[in-house]
Amino acid sequence: MTLKTFFDDIFYPASEVELNKLISFENSGNSKVIIIPHAGLENINQAYNIAFSAIKRAKRYVFIAPMHNGKYPDSESSLFTISSCQINGVNCESVNNLTADDSILEEEYTLELATLFISKLDSSSILLPIFTALEFSDEIKKLKSLIRSLDDGDTSFIISANFSEETNNEKAKEMAKTLIQSLNEQKPLVDDEKKGIISGCGIKILEAFRNLYSSFIVFGIQDGSNFTNNIEEIKGNIIHLAGAFND
Repeated sequence: MTLKTFFDDIFYPASEVELNKLISFENSGNSKVIIIPHAGLENINQAYNIAFSAIKRAKRYVFIAPMHNGKYPDSESSLFTISSCQINGVNCESVNNLTADDSILEEEYTLELATLFISKLDSSSILLPIFTALEFSDEIKKLKSLIRSLDDGDTSFIISANFSEETNNEKAKEMAKTLIQSLNEQKPLVDDEKKGIISGCGIKILEAFRNLYSSFIVFGIQDGSNFTNNIEEIKGNIIHLAGAFND
């Protein structure tokens, strides 16, 4: 089943000619887990290109992103998937034992953006989408357990998460620097989030990953047309970072 797309001409060009101007990478990487931001593609395409050039090619990829509206009022689940289908030429499969809800695709554009790059990376691969509404420590532990069970030696992971979402540029940069340092040192993240020391929509996803892999690296940060390794150059309030966890 091929699902319709909802966000072409909103978050990325519907024109293949214009889209191809934004997507340009050659894969030669060995990163088991990449981290990509989400926004309009023209504002993050360089971050995507470098991240997808670095990801370890695999038979299947697991995509994990937050649900920005949180849990559904009538659901106790914190982890969701979608029905098996094809999106932008990518074969998506449901994740076993997770609730499948295709209405998420009408609210969250992150998967559509990722499929544009996965189709260029390896159109024959399988993609397992996971959307999260994590609140409590037991839910983070459940995600961590799921990650372990899916890591079969021929699977790579794609995390869609912004590293700070603040109204003040200086505060956003300070929070992002703190988060990067904590990931480098494998420090717990959730308490710092509660204290307002760090922010970002994917903190709890990053918490599930942070000590499963031995090192965290930053490829760079995109701010409009500027892609830099120097966070002090960032003028915006949302930190669009590309990075990776490595074995």
